[in-house]
Amino acid sequence: MFPGLDPAAGGVQTAAGLAWAGLRARYEGLPDRLMAFEYGRRSSAAPTDGQITTARSKLGALVTILGRRWPARVVLVWHLSLLRLLPLLRARAARVVLVLSGIEAWRPPDWLTRRLLRRVDLFLSISDHTWRRFVELNPE
Repeated sequence: MFPGLDPAAGGVQTAAGLAWAGLRARYEGLPDRLMAFEYGRRSSAAPTDGQITTARSKLGALVTILGRRWPARVVLVWHLSLLRLLPLLRARAARVVLVLSGIEAWRPPDWLTRRLLRRVDLFLSISDHTWRRFVELNPE
């Protein structure tokens, strides 16, 4: 789940686009096994390879997620705020990997996000600083 895959957008979207390209390269022989879900504006620079589902807004993301089954074994959540969509995926058996991208991990999470953090199997942080700030707010 990505906030966007547009490498021209900058920031977390650029990193997400690079991550998607890396996943596609790593699992080149298994294109039907990789699915990406993103929301936000699409641009011509965004990748189109693989199974990418795009929703234009957060509301559209909710409708899209509820409208289909996501048979995932691993869910990569590219932004802390997207963790709130996890229960809607109906992928209870999936392992959850959360990428901590920066400032969103430096603020206290809301009650739902705090609860969903318990489902995360692996945390990946872009820096030691981000990890330290996150752990200060979420010692559990």
